[in-house]
Amino acid sequence: MTRFPGAALALGLALAASTAHAQADLTRSSGGYTYFHRAGADMAAHDAALRFCFEQAATTKQPDSLPMPQTYDGGAAGVLARTIVKAAFEIPAERRGFFANMESCMVVTGWQVVRLPDAEGASIAALPLTDKYQHLTGLVGQDVPQGEVVRRFRNDIPHPDTRWLQTTGDLDKIPLDLQALDVQPWWKAYYAKVKTDAKAVKAARKAKPALPAPKGSGPVPQTQWAQLAADRSYLLIRTLRTQGWPTGRFLFRRIGPDPTRSASELDGQIDVFFADLPVNKKVEKGKLIEASFMLELPPGRWTYMGILGYPASGMPTPIIVSFCLGAPTFEIQTGEVLYAGTFGIGILEGQIAPDTRLETIKHLTDSAPGLLDRLKAAPWMNGDRFACDGAYIYALETPDRPFLPDYHFGSQAGRSPRSAESASADEPKPVPPAPAL
Repeated sequence: MTRFPGAALALGLALAASTAHAQADLTRSSGGYTYFHRAGADMAAHDAALRFCFEQAATTKQPDSLPMPQTYDGGAAGVLARTIVKAAFEIPAERRGFFANMESCMVVTGWQVVRLPDAEGASIAALPLTDKYQHLTGLVGQDVPQGEVVRRFRNDIPHPDTRWLQTTGDLDKIPLDLQALDVQPWWKAYYAKVKTDAKAVKAARKAKPALPAPKGSGPVPQTQWAQLAADRSYLLIRTLRTQGWPTGRFLFRRIGPDPTRSASELDGQIDVFFADLPVNKKVEKGKLIEASFMLELPPGRWTYMGILGYPASGMPTPIIVSFCLGAPTFEIQTGEVLYAGTFGIGILEGQIAPDTRLETIKHLTDSAPGLLDRLKAAPWMNGDRFACDGAYIYALETPDRPFLPDYHFGSQAGRSPRSAESASADEPKPVPPAPAL
């Protein structure tokens, strides 16, 4: 799995009460001359949010969109040519992905994106840095934003029209706020520090002694679901995919007591699993196919960390959307049998988020006498946070479920501005990277 050390672009036009759902797009930032707005906010809160989101976006990585063949025409010259082309393609992709994720993070943390008319925006963009920054001071916290609101947080991830399984979209213009970053003292120092830190982390990982593989078993055969051990913990999970839609997997991780180390490193038990989407080439296109499996898991808190998908054949690296800015999580106790839910892609409204209604799996429980007596819906909560990675970052909220008490992003962001101190306090605790796929 791609590491998560360190996500859908709502393009609504300030129609908060509208039931229509404008297509969301995680892969690109909003076009035109834009700035970030939050009613009542001052520049201290604005700058703190920019810094926080810069740090989240800086850890993302766009996938390799050019397939690497096993052989090349032209020998070493062919390899060199391929490397040059790859670098020329990926550097703009990283730039586009950074600004898309920067904007996604600002939206999740309670800000909205406002687009100015071209003439006004161009005149601000042409100002010297300090004048540009000073001009923004009068815009970011107005009670009524000046311009057109083109994006605010909506729980877009579950909507089937949301674009995420794509390489990065076009970058039109850099937001005016980010154009003025050079006036902020932390900007240049942090920018220079990113690569140094990345090299140090890689060196530390190489020096770390190899650990034995965590203990874990494969799925419990369905013929044994009626005889699950009373002193073990089990999780039932079901996945759905419409034939013809891309395949992929849902990513889960157990959170241990020490956020700086993986749970498996501390107790030797499995702390990561993937729920794969079903594959059946014999099924007619457009038909639903499903897979269900029961896992024996160690007790503890498990977090739904993100989704992974392959956008096209020939693309060697999958696209990962990380829910690092707000993820669903649940606790499983010793002796419990929980239903994590049905997770789907290419289905109706509600895909990707877990559907834990037990009546939807009657065909499964009927085949295992006594299972329904023990089976309970997983007690999902919203708002878990961890360090960001993947190609795109966002938050996923499961409907009608509570939030962790210290979560203040997404739908819980409210309208009161956060100070620089509170924004800094909300930064996620360090977590170790998940193991590579």
